[in-house]
Amino acid sequence: AQSTANDVGFIRDLVRHLALTRGIHRGRVFVQGVSNGGMMTYRLAAELPGQWAAVAPVIANEPEDPLRECRLPSPPLSRVTMLIMNGTVDTLMPFNGGTVALSPAQGRVISTVDSLERWRTVNGCQADAVMTLLPDLDPADGSRVRQEEWPACAAGTRMLLFRVIGGGHTMPSLSTPAPLFPQNRDIEAVETIWNVFRDAPSAESLLR
Repeated sequence: AQSTANDVGFIRDLVRHLALTRGIHRGRVFVQGVSNGGMMTYRLAAELPGQWAAVAPVIANEPEDPLRECRLPSPPLSRVTMLIMNGTVDTLMPFNGGTVALSPAQGRVISTVDSLERWRTVNGCQADAVMTLLPDLDPADGSRVRQEEWPACAAGTRMLLFRVIGGGHTMPSLSTPAPLFPQNRDIEAVETIWNVFRDAPSAESLLR
C-alpha cells in the first residue's frame, strides 16, 4: 500500500497493448491471482470495472481498510462473474479475517464471507446460496470442497465460492503437490476456474 508504483495502470496498459499487437478479444479478458495476487484481483475488479469477463481471487480476502488500499466496487458498473476459492484453515490469509501472514506489517483483511458479500451485492445475486459438497476423491487429504453459488445474478454473471474445508494456503490440485500447507486433492483448481471463465458472459454485455 505504501508503494508509488501504478500497478493497476500497468495492467490496464498491458491489456491495451496486447489488444493492439496480438488481437486479443477485449471482452474475453480474465483475471486470476493467488494470495497477494488474489488481493490484486479484487483490486483490478474494483478499479478497472467493465474490463473483465470474470475474475478469480484465490486464497485471498479483501483488505480491512479498502479506502486506503483501493476503491470499493460500485454497482452496476463493477458487475463481473467472480469465483472465490479459500481454505478454512489458512494460517497466512485467515478465512475469518484478521492479520495477514501472522504479521501486523502485512495488514489486515476482512473475512471470506464479508469479501464475497460485497460482490454479491454488486452482482445483484440472491441472498441464499445453493450448496454442493463435491466428491471426496482423496479422503487422506483431510479436507472437502463445498461449492456455493448464489443464483439469479444480474446480467448473466455468476458468484461462486469454493470453500475448501480443512484446506490451507494453497490451491487444490489432483496432480501438483504443495507440501508446505494443507492441500485439498479433490479438484483441479485451474480447471475448475477455467470452466467458469469459459462460460462467463463477455465484458461488454455486463454494461448493458
